[in-house]
Amino acid sequence: MVYPKKISVFASHNAYKTIALNQGYIDLLKATITSENSIDFKSDVAQLLAENDGYYAKLNGILNEMGPTELTPNFKVKVPFYELDAQQKSDIDQIAQDYKTAKSISDTLLHNSHLNIVRRSDADAQYRYEVVKKIDAAFLQPLNTFVKYKEEDILEYMEFPKLMQQLWPSGKPSTNIEVVTDSTQATKTFVLANTGEFNFNGNSTKTVAAIAEYARLSLQELMESLSDRLTNEARLQALNGLETDLIAENDTLVSQIDSLLPALPVLYNAPLNNLKKLADKSLGEYASLNNPEEKLDFGNKLKVCLDELQELTGVLGALPTTSEEIKILYEDAIWNPFMATVMQEGVKKKVTSAYSEILIPSFLKQATEVDCENAKKLTEQITHTNDRMVKLREEDTKKLERKLRREKNPNEIMKLLHEQSTAKEN
Repeated sequence: MVYPKKISVFASHNAYKTIALNQGYIDLLKATITSENSIDFKSDVAQLLAENDGYYAKLNGILNEMGPTELTPNFKVKVPFYELDAQQKSDIDQIAQDYKTAKSISDTLLHNSHLNIVRRSDADAQYRYEVVKKIDAAFLQPLNTFVKYKEEDILEYMEFPKLMQQLWPSGKPSTNIEVVTDSTQATKTFVLANTGEFNFNGNSTKTVAAIAEYARLSLQELMESLSDRLTNEARLQALNGLETDLIAENDTLVSQIDSLLPALPVLYNAPLNNLKKLADKSLGEYASLNNPEEKLDFGNKLKVCLDELQELTGVLGALPTTSEEIKILYEDAIWNPFMATVMQEGVKKKVTSAYSEILIPSFLKQATEVDCENAKKLTEQITHTNDRMVKLREEDTKKLERKLRREKNPNEIMKLLHEQSTAKEN
């Protein structure tokens, strides 16, 4: 027999209030129950209540077409009541207003495609961008939860010390906002000139109000300091989303390389990291251009380049597997009378040695020096060479092997492979 599980939720209190059993109550439970794994809010009763609210929302949608109505389930629950005074309610209203202003600025700065490019070549822009990210994570995300509770009218059923602990489990943020500014892990601290006026001590609405106001004022100052770099985007609307595409292409390339590197031999680190550096450097060059026509021309070429770097990355990432498949392709089963067994032995060794010992290292070296002008050519060279190696397995290569005996120049070797192909076609 399965017995119901009892969970202690609310501490004993001298004042209670009856409220509707709705999503607000579920969120109140989530905020109040702190022990891990004590209840699963994605199943059982909580899930049924959420579904029930959805059905009522649909019914209200239908009924509202015939006239105003507000149909709700009549489930009620009793919860502790911590009455808010006029000052606390005023604080909460101001918190919501400051949060919405701050969040709007944060979203504008973090999602501004032009700033995303400019910061790659502008150290000050990069620093301020990182400060915005830190404020968004440390200030605004917890404040978002606070404002959600306000909108659900459940703040007066919460103990503020516990609420503060839930919003900032690792401690409240500091007025000194320290961020890492570059790849050397150097740090820099942002602080408002009037920081001494802000007190984050305590666990009251006044504390949250100070945090929200500090976030708003900080973001307004950051927005003002970055305005000259943002106005460029208004003058560059003719680029028709090109900058957004460039950021997306670069992010795809970086993600592609980062996912490949852990599984590849160490020899591939330098070539692939060079592709990332090339993309980042090219975006920096783009950002440094002021003339819209020049930016449009350079940006369109850069977009093509980023596509070609992604293609080259894919070919390089597959090269260890491809070369291993080619190695196996050039093995024959040979009877060894001394061992009385069948063994795999390589054939056409001059061809396979030229491929594995000269051409592949050459491809990797070229990739460490590649630029936008020759990325596509290198991709085609690697692809063509792999295709030729597969076809050469079934061709007569005695003449080719004699020529390869003393040849060490990768360009000459590729010419010989091409000549073999041409000769066969003729």
